[in-house]
Amino acid sequence: MTKRVISIFSLLLIVFYTISPAAINIPGGTIYGNAEESGEEGTEAPPKDTTAPKINSLIVSDKYDNSKNTITVNVEDDNVLDKNDFTLVGPDTKPNIVDVTTSSGGKVLTVVYSVTENGSYTFTARDGAGNATSKTVTVNKIDKKEPTIEYTEPGFSNKEVTINVTVKDNESGLSAGNISIDKGIELKNLSTDKGKTIKGAFTVSENGPYTITAKD
Repeated sequence: MTKRVISIFSLLLIVFYTISPAAINIPGGTIYGNAEESGEEGTEAPPKDTTAPKINSLIVSDKYDNSKNTITVNVEDDNVLDKNDFTLVGPDTKPNIVDVTTSSGGKVLTVVYSVTENGSYTFTARDGAGNATSKTVTVNKIDKKEPTIEYTEPGFSNKEVTINVTVKDNESGLSAGNISIDKGIELKNLSTDKGKTIKGAFTVSENGPYTITAKD
């Protein structure tokens, strides 16, 4: 009887050991189970994001200004975007974000930058996974130069004298309506060269200072 009991116990041990769950080592942890016996599978890691954000538009304002210009960018991605992951690199080393608009649950961002220098600017958008895409634009509508005024110095005369005036601005250009002379004097005989140069003349009959003002 003793031999039979030991033999049965040995068989039970062998069977129990055979059907016990197997341990499967995988990176990041251990999965216990037997897929063939239980019909279940281990959980797979989510797919890796390898798609860079899409820059839908990168627009520079076409309006002249004497101190700044704006760059508006629209970006979209499959995941939520953060404006802090965007960079704008150019002559203005500290571009200002003046407006941010979010849509599609944060997956679309419109950001408006203000810059104070003309030149080439490269915008880069990154997502949370580190994917990046870039585009470059040129800013050339910042006009910090004042128009130049040239005039003929009249000689001595016992009657009216005519002073010829030439006003130039090679940046944003000129309009005759923005050129004036004090004391109610009108600039006449106007001619223009593509809006960059305006010539005219005015006549005076008295000595004294006369102020010509030009605005671009």
